Amino acid sequence: MQLIPEIRTKRFLQKGSCRQTRGSEGKTVFRKKPFSATRILAYGFLVSILCGTFLLMLPAASAPGVETRFIDALFTAASAVCVTGLVTVPTFSQWSFFGQFIILLLVQTGGLCIIAFTILFFLIMGKRTGLKERLLLQAAYNVGTMSGITTMARHIFTGAFVVEGCGALLVMPRFVKDFGPRGVWVSIFHAVSAFCNAGMDIIGPDSLAPYAGDVWINLVTSALIILGGIGFPIWWIILGRLKDRLSMKERPAKAPYPGLYLKTVLLMTGGLLLAGTAAVLLLEYSNPETLGPLSFGKKLLAAFFQSVTLRTAGFYTISQKRLRNSTCMIACILMFIGG
Repeated sequence: MQLIPEIRTKRFLQKGSCRQTRGSEGKTVFRKKPFSATRILAYGFLVSILCGTFLLMLPAASAPGVETRFIDALFTAASAVCVTGLVTVPTFSQWSFFGQFIILLLVQTGGLCIIAFTILFFLIMGKRTGLKERLLLQAAYNVGTMSGITTMARHIFTGAFVVEGCGALLVMPRFVKDFGPRGVWVSIFHAVSAFCNAGMDIIGPDSLAPYAGDVWINLVTSALIILGGIGFPIWWIILGRLKDRLSMKERPAKAPYPGLYLKTVLLMTGGLLLAGTAAVLLLEYSNPETLGPLSFGKKLLAAFFQSVTLRTAGFYTISQKRLRNSTCMIACILMFIGG
């Protein structure tokens, strides 16, 4: 019987602070027990948030002539690591390039998992990953086996950087046209934030509202959000199937693909996107503060983007504070499901 990752992990990483044992001379010896996987992950997030807060408090992290309060730096760091998208100060005007770069690192760290970054560091340094690191990554991504866990970490980073890089290149022409050379940095920040579902942007005070009718920006951003939101296990299943089909390889009869898991995720994702789009379109169709002034095509596009971003991200192309109460209720349901 196969044990779930959390139970298998706890066999090696026991909870507790210390354990009382008897030494060879009959003396009582207290030995510290290793932290559990859950506790190490929690402390990893805490350390990342505190380090991010310290870096954002540096004068170089704030824009010229702008002061940063401790609570704002702490909130921004926590929001970035936990990829919530909430901010207490405008990201585009509060922080310098250095500060925005720190926020981007925090978003990437939280979005791809701290333990995965630890294993990547070991790989770069040419060191072998120990049993503890493998067990932690296994627990973090809910993988049923440790077989190929290091390879999986390598694939996670390769896949993430390729998708983020492609996303940045696809939106770069638009942003360079609007922001000049700064548009390159805006494109990179936007692609990483969208893929990690952070919802933080440095475009301006109205997020993506200036691009409400831009089909290209909306679709590329939506694709990044969806690809980052469905999770890496779905990637492996789809890529595995495509690889087998291209190589004309037959599936083993006793080792079927997890088709139910794949179908459930894809059907639920597609169903929620369609239902959310229809609900926002119907409820906000005549609202003069949101979809009302737009043409039907732009209304449909804005409703679709709203449905995509509500479940996992934090961008917007229409005013959120002008939404009708019924739409806000639908939004709460979608955000609850995404959370």
